[in-house]
This record gives sequence, C-alpha cells and structure tokens, in this order.
Amino acid sequence: MKNISAEEFKEVLCKEHGNRPLVVDVRTAEEYREMRIPHAVNMPLDEMEKYAETLRPYDIVYVHCRSGHRSVRACEVLEFLGLANLANVLGGIEAWERIGGDIVYGEA
Repeated sequence: MKNISAEEFKEVLCKEHGNRPLVVDVRTAEEYREMRIPHAVNMPLDEMEKYAETLRPYDIVYVHCRSGHRSVRACEVLEFLGLANLANVLGGIEAWERIGGDIVYGEA
C-alpha cells in the first residue's frame, strides 16, 4: 500500500478533474451520509472483502476513513486479497477538511 498525504491527494484530484480517480470511503454508512468527499464511494470496512473484485480493475484506488486508521486496515484486507493498486489517504477526511478540501454534508 502506498501512503499519500491529504495535500498530495488534493493535487491528484485537481489534476484528474476530467478523469476522476476512484475514491473509497471506508467509514460507516451513517458517517458517510453526515459528511463525505465529493464523488467518494462508500464501502464500509466491515464489508471490504465483498468489494475486492470491484476494485481490481482500477489503476489506483484512494482509500480514506475519518482519521486514517480504518483505511490502513481496509488496505491491509485488500492487499491480503491480492490487490496492489491502493493508496491510503493519511489523516482521512479530518486531514482533508483541515486543508480546505471540498466536503459534501447531509444525505447522499
């Protein structure tokens, strides 16, 4: 697993505007509904194994949670299942919010 800072992640999203990369939010569905990074897909950590095949075709999958702990665990689970195309966003959505990244609030 590759680790990427919130600042580096923001640069990636700005550069890839027309060809949006896959961003996976591994927080609970409730947390996701409350606030999320625009265009992030919710795949809760406790269901991660069932999403592995869905993620395999992507060149890179950016994984985040609230603070960075669950995303590391999600990446470990996915790596165990044979995926190598993972980037863990350090500090999660908290770091993203601190650097002024866009946030969507409320129901998805």
